[in-house]
Amino acid sequence: MVRSSGPSPFRVLLFGGGPAVGYGVLSHDLALAGHLARGLQRATGFGIDVDVVTQVDLRCREMPALLADVDLERYDMVVLSVGVQDVLDVAPLAEWSAAVERLLDLLCVETQRPRPVCVIAVPETSSVLRMEPLLAKLADQRCADFNTRLTELCATRPGMIYVPFTHVGEAVPCRERALASYRQWAEPMVEIMAPSLELVRDRAVPHREELARQAALDKLDLGTDPDEVFDSITRSARRIFKTLGAGISLVDNDRQWFKSISGAPVPVLPRGDGLCNLAIQTNHGFFVEDALHDQRLAGSFFATVAKLRSYAGIPIRDPSGHMIGALCIFDDKPRQFSSEEIALLRSLAHLVEQRLLVAA
Repeated sequence: MVRSSGPSPFRVLLFGGGPAVGYGVLSHDLALAGHLARGLQRATGFGIDVDVVTQVDLRCREMPALLADVDLERYDMVVLSVGVQDVLDVAPLAEWSAAVERLLDLLCVETQRPRPVCVIAVPETSSVLRMEPLLAKLADQRCADFNTRLTELCATRPGMIYVPFTHVGEAVPCRERALASYRQWAEPMVEIMAPSLELVRDRAVPHREELARQAALDKLDLGTDPDEVFDSITRSARRIFKTLGAGISLVDNDRQWFKSISGAPVPVLPRGDGLCNLAIQTNHGFFVEDALHDQRLAGSFFATVAKLRSYAGIPIRDPSGHMIGALCIFDDKPRQFSSEEIALLRSLAHLVEQRLLVAA
């Protein structure tokens, strides 16, 4: 996953082969995914999380099998890269077109809520890859044919957006791809993608997603044993923000409990009484500056029994992307949370997620 921090993060899936693979750089943060994340964050003002599902030498006919394990309901946008290996394989246009149609139809069928699907044009082979002149000419003609067909297919499907591919500079062997290439490729793509992403609204969490979320938490099997990494994070959060307490909560079936807590102890709570349950229903987190004057918490356990006044909770995702709990801070005094403080708390939540990735 690649992240560009900001409020109310959007979740984007970058799927396919070709430019999405990331040849020549050490991480996806430096490749197309990273430049798209940062570009979309600057263009929209929102955080961007990009999940990357790619495969070297991926052919279009192989993509449905790779897509089968992806839960599309979690994403606000899908960015699809198709056709590069098919061009190099000299795949027949009719055969390739049929495979693309099946893939696009699968994306439409499996997507229960409207979201944009951005289909990146097949790069003109001679512009990005050093080849023999005759082979380059034949490949470029096939790219042109493929892109004509891609344009037609996107035009007939609501929510499908054809994204031209632009390259300026020297063609190089694919495994010598330079960082500058990815930056230059991403900039014009962002101009086309950003307006569609801005139209996406916060997604509801359907019953099916809740079942998947609980299954993901059960799979982690975290248990109640202390974890020094988690404990270090909660101690750091409490010290940095100078609050009464800080914790890493897990929202589990009908209860909320703390895997790690620093400061004031918090008992296991019915799920409906826990503010972290509200945090996982958002992309960006849940914040309370003064519970006594917050209509959302009128009569709540938080305000009336625990007698707490302020709370900030950032959702924590497991390695598959499901929100399983929250990193939170809380205090018995009112408090305003600045954008810088929220960004810092989100960075600490990312450390929790990294620990989950190691433990998975």
